[in-house]
Amino acid sequence: MNNAHQPRPEFVRHLAWQVKTTIRRENRFSQRPGRRRAWEKLRVSALVLISILVGVGGVLAKEEIQEVQAQEVLLARIRTELKTAEAQLELGRSRLQEIERELAEQGQQGRHEALIAAVLSVGEIETTVLKLRLDEEEIQKTGKEPNDEVSAPIVERRDFVTERLHLDAALAEERLSGWKRSTKELEDLVRSLHSTSEEKESLGAALGEARNRLQETRTNVGEAERALRVIRVKLLRRQNYLAGEISASEVKTQVRLEELDAELLFRELLHRIAHERLWELQGSATQARAAEIRRARSEAIRRAQLEALTQDLLLGLTQVEIEMGRSAAQGGGGS
Repeated sequence: MNNAHQPRPEFVRHLAWQVKTTIRRENRFSQRPGRRRAWEKLRVSALVLISILVGVGGVLAKEEIQEVQAQEVLLARIRTELKTAEAQLELGRSRLQEIERELAEQGQQGRHEALIAAVLSVGEIETTVLKLRLDEEEIQKTGKEPNDEVSAPIVERRDFVTERLHLDAALAEERLSGWKRSTKELEDLVRSLHSTSEEKESLGAALGEARNRLQETRTNVGEAERALRVIRVKLLRRQNYLAGEISASEVKTQVRLEELDAELLFRELLHRIAHERLWELQGSATQARAAEIRRARSEAIRRAQLEALTQDLLLGLTQVEIEMGRSAAQGGGGS
């Protein structure tokens, strides 16, 4: 960036024009030898000043050209990403319409797992498009990479950070609502299959698949809850920072601790889901009558045991990381 005390190229050119114009005017109207001699000295001084300023201006012009080039590169990249996202959005909307049409033909209008997933996919791409447009505006104003830091400065009275966080929050809320609807549908399906499979063992595979999908949607609910919690914390800390209530370093520390707390809750959910799944499989294995089914469920139990052990380990590591983060924050005095 240019030094605030250095003249801009426009100023240099204007000053040079003023000096040369003044010299020409005085040459035209000065007639006496004494006056002519004084203006000869002024001409020399002016030429020296112009040489110095033009030299400085040349350096500044080079710097500004480089800045403009860097800005154009950033804008070109963002605009390419934007065009790609807009094309993806068009495809996503087309796919959503197809799913809605297929469900309508099958008489399954309303809530449906595939429809929910398609709606969430379109919502995610729409958010990406809107954020890219914000990035483009910020680059046009600053000539730099968009700054997503919670402690980033306001840009010409625009709070791009808060605008992006609001978009993220709306998406997270939509995802959370969608995955909760999916979870409810799958819970109903699992209960229905469970009661039926007791009479028809052939439905055991369908029940197992439904339970696996339920585990995935519960995980998705947890991820959305974690994301929404962190976004809300960032919005709050952003307000605190702009009001001068906390410093940039305190913002970073507090956001990181909140992220770790949200991660802990998520890990506890995954830990609970993994162990619940293990207990379900162990219970169903003891009830299975056919040897082939018992072998398949034994394999599923081994995978569930590995998943449960993995979640045990990850939960422990997250707890340790949180303790280390809190100790570091207390040691640094939050600054």
